[in-house]
Amino acid sequence: MDDSTDQVMTVSTSFHPGAHPVESDLVLSSADGVLFYVHASTIDKASPTALSSFLGFSTSGIKEDIIPIPELAPILNIILHTIYQSSCAQNSPSSDELIEAIDKLPRFGITPGTLVRPNAPIYQLLLSHAPIRAIDVYAMAAHHNLRELAEAASSHLLAYSMENLSDEMAAKMGPYYLKRLFLLHMTRVEEAKKILLQPPSFHPANKKCSFEDQRKVTRAWALGTTYLAWDVRPGLSLSRIQNVFEPLVSTMECTACQDMVKKRIREVVTSWAAVKCTI
Repeated sequence: MDDSTDQVMTVSTSFHPGAHPVESDLVLSSADGVLFYVHASTIDKASPTALSSFLGFSTSGIKEDIIPIPELAPILNIILHTIYQSSCAQNSPSSDELIEAIDKLPRFGITPGTLVRPNAPIYQLLLSHAPIRAIDVYAMAAHHNLRELAEAASSHLLAYSMENLSDEMAAKMGPYYLKRLFLLHMTRVEEAKKILLQPPSFHPANKKCSFEDQRKVTRAWALGTTYLAWDVRPGLSLSRIQNVFEPLVSTMECTACQDMVKKRIREVVTSWAAVKCTI
């Protein structure tokens, strides 16, 4: 890994002499004593203010042999990989470390949106953490207006209870993205109710099953809808819909009624799957 707790200065496994085709012209030292051999031109290319921000931590600028950076090696490693547009996945950074590193990019004169793009390794790595840390990734993306990442992370928040959202997290994501998340939840709940409320169609009446008999199917469907709608969530699963309505089929003697219910279940599942699931 790119960090060490040894007292002796150690060298990064990713940013060491010879790690890149061009020889390093700048050496950074993390707060825990890890050396990173980097290139001033690469840092400068990432942002017009990035190089001066790095050098600003030194009292005498680039003339010093080593520039001390007040960040621990795991965070500095992520920041540098982000600047170099290379992957730090081999270092197995935690979700907290990834989020902290992106949050600290402005400190180094870098606007996160210029580097955290869909085709960048850091974007893909953050996205891989979204299923288990969705609200944290979403809030970080919202805070830095990383639209694509926020949208992708929001698909993992359908089962998230907004009642659990802390004031701190709400403040971090800001009013715009907070509103969009609320609207996503509200819209999906309303769409679910609309889809579920439509009962199965009637089939042509016959001697064995009149229209009056078929009203029993409508009433049974309404009971199932009420059961689901009582506590419907934005993340209502397709399996739950099927588990509620499919047992109705076995209670019916009329095969035509069975077919109409099966058809309606398929329509509900298809319609619900098509409802937008991101902000």
